[in-house]
Amino acid sequence: MSGYRLSKRNTALSKRIALLIGVRDYEGEDALITPLEDVRLVRTALESRSFACHSLENPTLAEIMEAVDRFTADNRDADHAVLYFSGHGFEHFGKGVVLPIDFPFPLTAWGLHQFGMPVSELEEAFRHCAGVGVLVLDACREPLDPAEVERWTQLGARQGGPVGDQPNLLVAWSTSAGAVAWDGEGVTSRYTTAFAEQARDHTIDLDDMFARVGKAVDAGSQRQHPWVKSGLRSPAAWTDLPRFHAPTIVQTPLRSMDHGPLTLMRSRDGADLLVTGRNRALWNIRSKDGEMTRAALLPHDALTADFLPKGLVATQGAIGVSIVRAGATETCALDQDYYGLRAAPGGAHAIAYDTARLVILDLSGAAPVVTSRRELPFDPYGAVFKDDRFAWVVGSQGAVARIDVQTGEFVEVTQRSPHVDHLNDVAVLEDGDLVIVGSDGSVRRCRPKTGRPKVLTRTRNVDYGGYDPLPDTASLCLEEIWLERLGEDHALFCDVSPDGPLIAVAMADGEVHAVDARDGSTVTHWPARLSDMSLQGVAFTADGALATLHGDGAVTLARPR
Repeated sequence: MSGYRLSKRNTALSKRIALLIGVRDYEGEDALITPLEDVRLVRTALESRSFACHSLENPTLAEIMEAVDRFTADNRDADHAVLYFSGHGFEHFGKGVVLPIDFPFPLTAWGLHQFGMPVSELEEAFRHCAGVGVLVLDACREPLDPAEVERWTQLGARQGGPVGDQPNLLVAWSTSAGAVAWDGEGVTSRYTTAFAEQARDHTIDLDDMFARVGKAVDAGSQRQHPWVKSGLRSPAAWTDLPRFHAPTIVQTPLRSMDHGPLTLMRSRDGADLLVTGRNRALWNIRSKDGEMTRAALLPHDALTADFLPKGLVATQGAIGVSIVRAGATETCALDQDYYGLRAAPGGAHAIAYDTARLVILDLSGAAPVVTSRRELPFDPYGAVFKDDRFAWVVGSQGAVARIDVQTGEFVEVTQRSPHVDHLNDVAVLEDGDLVIVGSDGSVRRCRPKTGRPKVLTRTRNVDYGGYDPLPDTASLCLEEIWLERLGEDHALFCDVSPDGPLIAVAMADGEVHAVDARDGSTVTHWPARLSDMSLQGVAFTADGALATLHGDGAVTLARPR
């Protein structure tokens, strides 16, 4: 696909392409202000919806025609295709023309016929599109000067029929027939600003999206009224996030009221789930079909466990921590119960943690070995490995820390105060950003960086004050990218999808939210089960299914459609 750069997610979910054309620098007084910035804004919005975009800035007619021909060929197997134009345009009797950079002013019927790009040819580019096509024209629709109308009629061999007459094609003009499209007062036009904003919203279909665009422009102008004609055969949306079937249930023999807190973990390849509790048996659930088998039988009750590349690691209270490989179990003693456990991706190290205490484990040998013990200045509640060396731990009073499992170095990266809510769990995105959920019902995306530590505030526009500063030796901080409140109750657990920007958050009230990692918006959510006794964990599988562990031992699997 020459000119289009497909992202991994674009090719995995669907093929989405967009051709974006902006013409600003016309000759003399006919130059415009916003078209190039319009194209850049639309590109950013569409790329956030996983479109592969090709932009043309100030192209000639020949360049536009060549790009449209390429777009026509490329959209034959596209699920979504968008062609956007911002620049000068004219229309008469339903026949529109947009102008390239090399259009010879002043405007004449002969000039339009020879050097204009008929809108009908832009429509024709969608004739064989496999999926949904959208043509957006942020251009004027002024009629020709009356003196040129007769010449237009005589010369209009390339003008085609009225817009919007193709099936599965939506055509949107920024203004009504015979009217001007105003640039507005910003760096982008009023219409394109509204279009880009709505294009980022994955919760609405295209017809509703352009209806909202029209209302936004109408509200800001008494002279410009957008026009839309839709040939879409069924509701369509630009969401690049999965929709889910109704969950199916796999019932394990564990119950939180009998076996203490339960835990849910996924294997390194996402093909299996592990359910544990205060019980000798560890239960494996195969994600592709929900088949449940006993993964291991330990000498003593397990508190929690995690997958290794080849085997399992589990804590068994004061008995210690065990590695299970090929049916054999090797154990080392611990000094207390550890209800939290996370293994590094490569399986060489793990951390076990509980109230104000953490141990680092070397798992490279036949039996686990404790390499470091430390008292923590907070109670750890959740942890995740960024890679084989560094783990992030979150806990009471808003504390976040980074642990180097090779050296034992401990760096706390937030300022702590009794006013800051507890942070209950943490997950790591592919780019290294952290997803953190808290007792105030919040989910945040944070970016680790060097610099002065800063506090994670509870909500926007709230200043608690009174934080004790950390020592100047602290070298890390977290930049908050976004924060969203999902409810009034605690957000307990979180996980990120392996194939795309989706975050699952389990709430103390039993609800589960699927959140877009890019902006924090909720994609969908599942209400609490009537028989539930509190959620115990969430995890995504390799095929994108969302697994939720409930207090009654049930694992629900919501599979993507």
